Order: sequence, then C-alpha cells, then structure tokens
Amino acid sequence: MYEARCGGCHAIDANRVGPMHRQLLGRTAGRVPGYDYSPALRASGLIWDAKNLDLWLRDPEALIPGQSMNYRVDSAEDRRLLIGYLGSASVSAPSAARKAPN
Repeated sequence: MYEARCGGCHAIDANRVGPMHRQLLGRTAGRVPGYDYSPALRASGLIWDAKNLDLWLRDPEALIPGQSMNYRVDSAEDRRLLIGYLGSASVSAPSAARKAPN
C-alpha cells in the first residue's frame, strides 16, 4: 500500500517530490536535510507521531494551512496501515529489508 499511496512522490530512503520517510516518527516536520519544504511546514513545529500523521494523512491542509502536499487518505484503515509501516521504517536501519503493506 505504501508504494501505491505514497510512492509516486515519496521514498523511504531518498528525497523525491516529497521528503524521505525513514525515521519519520519522532521527527520535527520540515526538517529533512536537503529537502525544500513549504514555509508553513517548516514553521509548524509539529512532531510526527501516530496522531499527527493520522490528521495529516486525513487532511494535510486542515492540519497545517499553507503546506504543499495535495493528497489525502480518506480511509481510516489505510491510514492505520500506512502509519504502521512508517513506524516500522522509523525504527529499522536503512539496510534492513521491510516489506511494505499491500
């Protein structure tokens, strides 16, 4: 599911159209080196945890007005699965093979 929902813009270990997701949980929003964030996201001070990720995936603009991600995940179950996967990518080393949920 990660590839289908997020892979068009994001990767776990590389910045693309969107920032990389390795070590996302616990990170301050707008702080991946080498990625040019919107001023709104950089200034938000938001810490990515499961609750904030759920709010973000449900409606990024409602959580941080002026941000630049134009994608929503309406399904609560899909958000739960994505957050679980991103959590596993936050604790695993880049070389550890983790299978994305399908």
